[in-house]
Amino acid sequence: MEIHGLLKRRATAGGSIASLLASTGRPAAQAKSEFVAAAGTDLLVLEPNSPQFVGLTQGFNRRFNRRWLAPNCAVIFVPLTEQGAQVALAKAVGFGPGHVQVSGGGHCYEDFVFTEQTLALIDVSLLDEIGFDAQQGVYYAQSGGTNWDLYRRLHWHFGLTLPAGSCDSVGLGGHMCGGGNFGLIARPDRAL
Repeated sequence: MEIHGLLKRRATAGGSIASLLASTGRPAAQAKSEFVAAAGTDLLVLEPNSPQFVGLTQGFNRRFNRRWLAPNCAVIFVPLTEQGAQVALAKAVGFGPGHVQVSGGGHCYEDFVFTEQTLALIDVSLLDEIGFDAQQGVYYAQSGGTNWDLYRRLHWHFGLTLPAGSCDSVGLGGHMCGGGNFGLIARPDRAL
């Protein structure tokens, strides 16, 4: 699998790396495994001289909302595994509080991630697993997924759903922290 080509297509198309892996036509786990094996690491580090860098420093909705940019960003970390995310966090700490932002697999219509203060960006869009941990007895969702991923996987694999947001491209990382908390099956008395 050609890694830099996928990253460049993501930057140009404005979608997540996860959606590009899905476009390979392979099962998600296989495509992700091949991507990690081809990279030979748990973490990709992109610097400003990378051709795909500039496109990844702009908000998800590139066609309609080009206001949000991170023009001072010096590095983008793309964790391929949870271990890679831990390494990215350790490396990003050196940029200081308020200068490290996390970009998930969904859209961002505000300047929460892409700002002039952003010096380092961690793109977690490949950390999008949703499932059930039988040992702990809990369902889980990684922050790189979207509402669509959550609804689809919970329903197809477990026959469940959540009263989450109604916009399918909302990223779970921001949503689970309190963004976009009202959906079509939410109780009106619990909406806000």
